[in-house]
Amino acid sequence: MTLGAAVWLAMSGAFVPILRLYRCGVGLALLLPAMALFYTAATVASAVQFWRGRAGLWKGRFQAASAARKSPVVSMNALAKLAAETIRPNPE
Repeated sequence: MTLGAAVWLAMSGAFVPILRLYRCGVGLALLLPAMALFYTAATVASAVQFWRGRAGLWKGRFQAASAARKSPVVSMNALAKLAAETIRPNPE
């Protein structure tokens, strides 16, 4: 419990310069874990929407999907091909 409180205070203290840069109240640094929890929940919700095939929804409209992406699920062959194209040995 004490270690957790110490880490929370250290994290909050490290965030204070950013708050000062944006001219926000220093007390907001104590809310950093709540901010991180919200950001994590938003990221997970976005990932779930992506895998359900409903990614890009904003203001009741969907972002235009690229012509190359027909399905949100990537096949292992596509990943292997991408890895082969990306990771090439140096031609030295």
